[in-house]
Amino acid sequence: MEIIDQIAMIPGRSWGSNVYVVGKGELALIDSGLTGDFKSHFIKDIESLGLDPRNIRKLVITHFHPDHIGGVLEVVDFCAADVMIHEIEAAYIEKKAGFNVQVKLKDGDIIQLGNMNFEVIHTPGHSPGSICLYNSEKRILFSGDTVFAYGVGRTDIPGGDIIELKKSIKKLTELDVEILLPGHDVPVIGNANENIKLDYSFVESLPDDY
Repeated sequence: MEIIDQIAMIPGRSWGSNVYVVGKGELALIDSGLTGDFKSHFIKDIESLGLDPRNIRKLVITHFHPDHIGGVLEVVDFCAADVMIHEIEAAYIEKKAGFNVQVKLKDGDIIQLGNMNFEVIHTPGHSPGSICLYNSEKRILFSGDTVFAYGVGRTDIPGGDIIELKKSIKKLTELDVEILLPGHDVPVIGNANENIKLDYSFVESLPDDY
C-alpha cells in the first residue's frame, strides 16, 4: 500500500516485520522481513506497486532481530543492495548472519532514500543498536520496534533495556511527527505525535526493573 508519494508499505507476514519501499527509480528498503518472504512474496508485492525490485540499491535495517534481517541475503543476492545498520550491531550480524555490512550507521547520520533525506536516530532499548529514521520536512518517522501505533518494543529479550527504551522514546516525543511507520502493525497517518506521547506515558509508568 502506498503511504505517500515515494513511500509504500508491505505488511509483515506472520510475525515478520513490515517492509517499506522508498523511491521510484532507485529504490531503498527498510527492513527485510522473515527468511523466505522476499523471494516468495515481496518481489511480487514490489512489482505490483509498479516498481522494479532489481533497482533496490539500499537496505536499511532498523535492528538485528530475525524478523527484520531474515530476508537480507535474499535481497542482496537478488539486487546487490548495500546493507546499512547501526555500527553497534554490524559486527554481530556479519558474524552470526553471514552477510557484509557496507554502511555502518551512527546517531546523527543523514542518509538519502528516494528523494528524501533521513536523520538516523539511535534508539536503544528494544535492542542495543535500534534506530529510527526521521525526515523533518515531511515529518515522517520510521520507528522500527521502538514505538508502534499503540505500544512499545519489548525489553524482556537479550539486549533489551527498559531504562534505555524510556530515554529513547522520550527523545522521540521531542520530534514533530505526522506519519509514524513502525516495524509491525499499522502505520499512523496524521498527528502521530499523540501516539508517541501515549507510548511514552505507558513506558514511563513501568518500573525500571520491568
